[in-house]
Amino acid sequence: MVRVESPHAERQFRAAPKDVQDALRRKANDLAKDPLTGTYVSVAQVPKGVRQRWEARVGRITNLYKLDLPGGWRVRYTLGSEGPLRVVLVLEVVRHKDYERLLGYS
Repeated sequence: MVRVESPHAERQFRAAPKDVQDALRRKANDLAKDPLTGTYVSVAQVPKGVRQRWEARVGRITNLYKLDLPGGWRVRYTLGSEGPLRVVLVLEVVRHKDYERLLGYS
């Protein structure tokens, strides 16, 4: 199961270009089958303030992945569970430039 976890991520998704939205919808099927499809990102690389903001929305984050989308867009997601189900929680849908800024790369 794949969920856009917060109103913030939902707004980001809706603000993304249509081709990015369509690509994420298609890739959601891949993520539902294999949540490890994306690239692993160390949670320790995420600035404390960003991590705290995400954790306020979804609880403690112990894993983080990114998925590349068209036009330099990125999805950041974490894996959680609901009872016996593994759930992919979409944290953010951002342009590559914003992705690098938030992680302190630029």
